[in-house]
Amino acid sequence: MTISEVIQNKYGPQTAHGYDRLAYNCFWAYKEAFEAAAYSLYAFSRPTEEATRNILDVGAGTGNGSIAITQKFNELEIQMDQFQTQFSFTLFDQSSSMLNKAIEKLQGKNTKKIVNPIELLSESVSSEFDFVFSSYFFHNLNLPQKNLFIDSVFKVTKKGGSFILIDRFLIDEKNLFGSPAYLKAYTIKFYNDAKVSSPKIQFKDVQDEIQKNFEFENDTPSNLLDTMTMLQDSGFEVSCPFVSFGIGVIHAFKPD
Repeated sequence: MTISEVIQNKYGPQTAHGYDRLAYNCFWAYKEAFEAAAYSLYAFSRPTEEATRNILDVGAGTGNGSIAITQKFNELEIQMDQFQTQFSFTLFDQSSSMLNKAIEKLQGKNTKKIVNPIELLSESVSSEFDFVFSSYFFHNLNLPQKNLFIDSVFKVTKKGGSFILIDRFLIDEKNLFGSPAYLKAYTIKFYNDAKVSSPKIQFKDVQDEIQKNFEFENDTPSNLLDTMTMLQDSGFEVSCPFVSFGIGVIHAFKPD
């Protein structure tokens, strides 16, 4: 698959098949953001007598967020000699190809998938969740949709539960994610990964291709502090455990 195909066919079967390798090897702070989310989630989580914690993952993609965060959460429990939590997943993504990959990876887990966004906000998702995750989905929404989304998440999050929001944000009104510095760092990561399978590939060819295709139609990244304020206004207690090159992790805790 060429770089153009990877970028232009974001959500199709081909991208779903190779997405994990691309994301972990090339996307900035991809693994680090999930790890920071897991540490913060563990620090805020309260003991529960329930055998299983329910998770809603909005914009689940191939399931990387749910898998990485819950695996690290379990590792921290083991390190602290605690009972290992079991998880039940409700996954939402508008790409059935990505969701099918997630279901495959979560084989053996209690998992439900949702493709229709209307169903996401309907009575079928009226139950409360211990944790709600959303990674790299929020920037696709306009401001009214973001407000509706946050209000909906607050309603379905249990008291004492948490909402983890991972996305790219404006920092002091600057979109660092698309800045020349970020593009250079991203190109280096992409080039180092690509030359493993294509040793003759030239750095400038990768750079030119990424520069040409690095456009985000209809993307509306929000200011980080404004997003935290929106979450606070909805009733959450908010912290930000991780920021790098505009990639941020917001932890929103729903108090009793």
